[in-house]
Amino acid sequence: PGEARMGSLGKVVDGYSIEILGDDGTPVPAGEVGTMWVKGDTAALGYWLDRPKTVETFAGDRCNTRDKFWVDPEGWLYYAGRGDDLLKVGGIFVSPMEVEDCLLQHPAVRECAIVGYDEAGLTKPLAYVVAKDGQKPGDALAEALREHARTKLARYKVPRRVVFVAE
Repeated sequence: PGEARMGSLGKVVDGYSIEILGDDGTPVPAGEVGTMWVKGDTAALGYWLDRPKTVETFAGDRCNTRDKFWVDPEGWLYYAGRGDDLLKVGGIFVSPMEVEDCLLQHPAVRECAIVGYDEAGLTKPLAYVVAKDGQKPGDALAEALREHARTKLARYKVPRRVVFVAE
């Protein structure tokens, strides 16, 4: 109690345990994003009159939160987004929020949104960007934004395309 770490949601509380699992159902290493499964005495028994959703969500005494998390080696939990919000780029989950937060640090960006697009059958990140007043949208600014992202993010998270929109 009383401990905090910037950007973390904290640690698992007494009486509960978690597992961060990959798509194959096996635990992922510290630092990698996976789905959080929770075990504790206050889990629900199921969804009212919805057997398929109950089977999908509950496995014995564990609950699939469908939330994506990663945990550091000291047990601090970091939220990466909802499972249905993440992009899977090159077999690795990418949080659009992480890429958006990075682009918003650039002085030319007022607003942005990251979505996935199909490039030859593979999902790649695409940035929709509203430039700040006085900035000239175009190829040069798009490349500057990608370069900014390259300095802060893993290569596969950098937007392949940047589309400028008015609002």
